[in-house]
Amino acid sequence: MPLPSSPLPPEPEVMKSFRSYPASPLSPLSSIGGNITLKKATQIVAFCDRDIDAIIKEGRNCACRDRMRQLDILHLHRPHLEIECKGLNLPNHRINIHSLKEIMNLCGGLVGARFSSDEIRNLSELVHQLEHLWFSLELIYKEMTTEEHKLVSIGDNSQNEKAVLFHKLSDEYLTKAKELQSSVRLKQLSTLTERCVIDVSNVNQDPESHIGSPYPKWLLLLKNKYEKYRDSHKLAKGANEDSIVEFDSMKFTLGRFSVFLSCCAVKTIECSAEEWDALWELYQASADSHSFFQDASVINASPELHQHYLSSRFYNFLRSMPELKTTAHEEDAIKKMRFID
Repeated sequence: MPLPSSPLPPEPEVMKSFRSYPASPLSPLSSIGGNITLKKATQIVAFCDRDIDAIIKEGRNCACRDRMRQLDILHLHRPHLEIECKGLNLPNHRINIHSLKEIMNLCGGLVGARFSSDEIRNLSELVHQLEHLWFSLELIYKEMTTEEHKLVSIGDNSQNEKAVLFHKLSDEYLTKAKELQSSVRLKQLSTLTERCVIDVSNVNQDPESHIGSPYPKWLLLLKNKYEKYRDSHKLAKGANEDSIVEFDSMKFTLGRFSVFLSCCAVKTIECSAEEWDALWELYQASADSHSFFQDASVINASPELHQHYLSSRFYNFLRSMPELKTTAHEEDAIKKMRFID
């Protein structure tokens, strides 16, 4: 038996008016919150192609906070993928121009660049001066108020000592960065020229001879020395005089390679003149802003301590090289092994 149907309640007048109101079209996304302009992506420029004179000129018309951003982009340089990452074997992450080691890599240290003592001294001084200026800039900027961060170099900061000093130090920092840029550019050009000469001299060689040997010349020379030593020495002493390691059965690891090279450096193992040049190249490339001070204290200590310091220094550099990315590390070998001739 069907249930009696009850009549529906009448529709409220409010709903009728709402239903009869025409629906407005959806607004485009660009109109939300007014006119929105998308921020342009920052163009990545190679360090030596950056126009520092233009940055100085533009910075004098910028607020302090905007200028600090400009300086930070230069301070932590993002490498150009084609020119610097592929051309110089640099890792694809920001480069700190206050680090001597990273500046030497930017000069071509990972593709076989050789540095004289004068070149290292010049780069070290520039890096130290930049680091000192940056410390002063950060100190002043942190002491400034939010309103002072908005002051520019021309016009509205004539009565504000902090803003005047901030812009003055910014100009000094950029001027010093330009000197560093010139040194890096010259070294890159000399490295490129040297590599071109080597490439031309190898034109008549087997075109497939380079396959499987992506190492820089100095690294390949030292690796070959290690392998020859391994083939001619069946046993190697461990850290204790009584411990013996079967050398010929050992695989190539960065830890063992670093210990071997440190023994070469302290003349426990003899090297030819060419091998010494390659070792000196590694010694320079593994330097950072603190290495020169460490060397002075360690080199006068016991030979064992000096050799252990060099092992750690070489190991830390070698593990950062893209060519050795897939090589086993074995850091413990630094404490456990030493090689003798």
